[in-house]
Amino acid sequence: NLSTLSLPNVISIGDSAFRGCSNLSTLSLPNVISIGDSAFAYCSRLQYISLYNCSSIGNSVFASCSSLSWVKTGKLTSLTQSMFYNCNNLSEVYIEYSDVPLTLYNNNLNYVFESSPMSLSGSGIFYVKTSALRLAYAAASGWSAISSRIVVSSF
Repeated sequence: NLSTLSLPNVISIGDSAFRGCSNLSTLSLPNVISIGDSAFAYCSRLQYISLYNCSSIGNSVFASCSSLSWVKTGKLTSLTQSMFYNCNNLSEVYIEYSDVPLTLYNNNLNYVFESSPMSLSGSGIFYVKTSALRLAYAAASGWSAISSRIVVSSF
């Protein structure tokens, strides 16, 4: 019945560590730098994620987190296979610390966000901090098809 998880002293989370924790709604991982495959998959009540210092992330980490509505990418440089698969309420992604476009698995947004509003056919919004970065995304492989959904914000 774990509903809140705060791990301020943990730097790594292993594969499937919290997979299926269906009551988990709040997550704080300020010092985590690595998250393994499917670590939070099927956490159906998880509402938002801020990845802070995370720089390494496995596949399907948040797959089928059906209540997830927004994500802050922290220090990630790439988005992995099925990372947000079937996150059908995910409508906002905040790209925080990147100065260049995030690398997409197989250069395809759908491989990361399949069956979610953030996919190529969806309506979800990606927020970046500068106009220059927005232009870089608009020209980047895998991102150019959704350039109208990349918005500058001072979040």
